[in-house]
Amino acid sequence: MEVIYDHLFFPQQDKSIEFNINDFLSIMYPSNLQKPILEEKKVLQEEKPVIKKKVVEYIVPKQQDSLFWCFFICAFGYDEYIMVDRNYGVKELEIKQKVSQYLNTNPNEIKNTNYKITKTLIQEIMSDLNTTINNTSFHALLALISKYKFNVYILHNEKKCYLPFIYDRSAPTFLFKKMEYNKYSVKLDKLSRTELEELDKNYYGLESYIRPIKAISNYKVKDLHELAEKLQLTDFVFMKKQELYDCITNLLSWY
Repeated sequence: MEVIYDHLFFPQQDKSIEFNINDFLSIMYPSNLQKPILEEKKVLQEEKPVIKKKVVEYIVPKQQDSLFWCFFICAFGYDEYIMVDRNYGVKELEIKQKVSQYLNTNPNEIKNTNYKITKTLIQEIMSDLNTTINNTSFHALLALISKYKFNVYILHNEKKCYLPFIYDRSAPTFLFKKMEYNKYSVKLDKLSRTELEELDKNYYGLESYIRPIKAISNYKVKDLHELAEKLQLTDFVFMKKQELYDCITNLLSWY
């Protein structure tokens, strides 16, 4: 500092004035002050909104015979279904004819399902499978699942019941939903054991689409009361056995 002071206030004529930046450091940055820290500006990237994809649980086939195409999605996968963008009827008939041939050489496969199948009925099913029809029958569905080895439960859209089409209890099970105007939708993923248990707990599995429950002789009054509770009926305790049986039958009627 003395050198700087002398130069500033008592200049010497024969010497040029020279400054060194280091002589000013103590003035510019006193020891009791922290030197400023220059930070680089960070460019903040605008956060893009997270768009959650809607998970589609059920698929409604656009074809008229939606029951068959629900089956198709389970047997071959949704991606394969998307690939069939034309000539739906040709593809459907092609698969059904293969199932008919399989049924002809393996008739016991469909007899092992949960429906009583006679030889005469097998011939009728084979005839249906070789004919172009607008809607696949439930008996034809039994033939289809017998060839492709899985079960189908069809959940009613208005009633607390479902129709089981069982090829083998240990086989995968898929869930269809009955909709209005004879249309069906299908759950993409097969049912887990927990989902099967919940389904049995909350809905009643029908004996068939023709007769929803067994003959009255198979039930005690206590059995009918338990079924009435499951179906959330009221005032059933005052009904006679036949009256309660008829009420439950009408309530569970598929059509």
